[in-house]
Amino acid sequence: MPSLLQVKPATRYQKPRYPSHAEPNPLDHPQALPYPFSQRLLDWALAAGLLGIGACQFDRGPVVISNTFTFDKTGLPYHSPTFGTGQPDHLEAKEMREVALRICREEGLTVREDILWEKKRDYWGDLDFPISLYDDKHRIGISILSYDNLHHSAIEGFGRYWGLDNTYEIWESAWSTFSRGSSEDIRYWLNIEQRATWTADEKHLYDLFLKAAFTDIPDSEKWLFYKMYLRYRHDGINQQVLLNERAVARAIQNKSEVALKLELGRNDARRKLLEIRPEKNWDAKVLQQYTDSYLESESKVLRSLDFIIALLNGYVYYSKPEQEQLRLAVDLFFHSYRPQWQEEVIGLVADYDRTRFDIDEVQQLDELANDKEIFVAPVSFNDKRFLYRHTDKDVEEALQSLPQDVDSTYIAKLKSESKSAAIQRLEENLRMYIRWSKYQGQY
Repeated sequence: MPSLLQVKPATRYQKPRYPSHAEPNPLDHPQALPYPFSQRLLDWALAAGLLGIGACQFDRGPVVISNTFTFDKTGLPYHSPTFGTGQPDHLEAKEMREVALRICREEGLTVREDILWEKKRDYWGDLDFPISLYDDKHRIGISILSYDNLHHSAIEGFGRYWGLDNTYEIWESAWSTFSRGSSEDIRYWLNIEQRATWTADEKHLYDLFLKAAFTDIPDSEKWLFYKMYLRYRHDGINQQVLLNERAVARAIQNKSEVALKLELGRNDARRKLLEIRPEKNWDAKVLQQYTDSYLESESKVLRSLDFIIALLNGYVYYSKPEQEQLRLAVDLFFHSYRPQWQEEVIGLVADYDRTRFDIDEVQQLDELANDKEIFVAPVSFNDKRFLYRHTDKDVEEALQSLPQDVDSTYIAKLKSESKSAAIQRLEENLRMYIRWSKYQGQY
């Protein structure tokens, strides 16, 4: 006869508590999760369960069933922090490369260094990006992603690096906002307290603004808006002075969209030219020739000027020898007018794009691996798994100064944030990636 269920009150129990701030964050340090929830252990256990029969037949070494270098782990696009205080440190590209090269050799890969991988595609843009280390036999590679080989689309710390725009699209957007009754410019343009002294244009503009909240405004009224926009928006207060204000005013008076778009484009081109080189350093004739080149090919001109500004401001990342060479090349464009200057600069842009990872190409690495076409691990400088807060020397000194009864979780957290721990995490993840790639490729 089964015994009766007996319930005894607990004489003691562990008091529940909230996690301490001193404990490792499992999101940043997945290896710090306790048994049996360690991701590494779960991966190995699941792999052994699924592949137990095969493991009896031959020895492949530890098998990992997941990609340890997916796009979501790269920390890209990188946003430069406003304040640097308290930010963790990144491993240098040279350090990560040395670790990767050593791990590749230990895992039996024979790698070539610094190759350019290219793929032609019929319906999408071609793929071309640099691979730091690549094994041709296994089609396994490692790309160390840093400022030296990332396109500015993957590093967004500087926003629109070419400055303020006065394009026709900006003006159209301002009119669209006003016509919907949601413009805030009116509050700055018109002084309600001085309404008695308003001009006829100011009164009509205010009436339009009130009307826009309830009904559509005819598109023909935009010319009055543009007239007021020119008067109040470009008065020098916000440093948006138009360099050809008379020509813009004439286009508005004539109600010519073609002329307005043209003059705003020329203004934008001229402003960018003066950002590259102060007006006093220009030959007036050469400056006018470059400004007028906007008439021939607006998109090429503006794209070329944007790239030059980014280059001169250091927002296009080159090594120092490359940068000096490009600075000299760009400087030659502006000593005298060169009719094909846009094509030459766009050639520089193409070379830059081809030797840099843009954000889309980094994302494509997951698809290429899933299709088993090529396996390239994007080892990013901003991967949170490989950030650290303390040097090994600082950790050692801190441990020596701690009291004997210090919480063990604090010691674990301190060690996990050391540089050597970051390098160890990098080594482990690289080994797991290489073994996963080999298994995917059935080598």
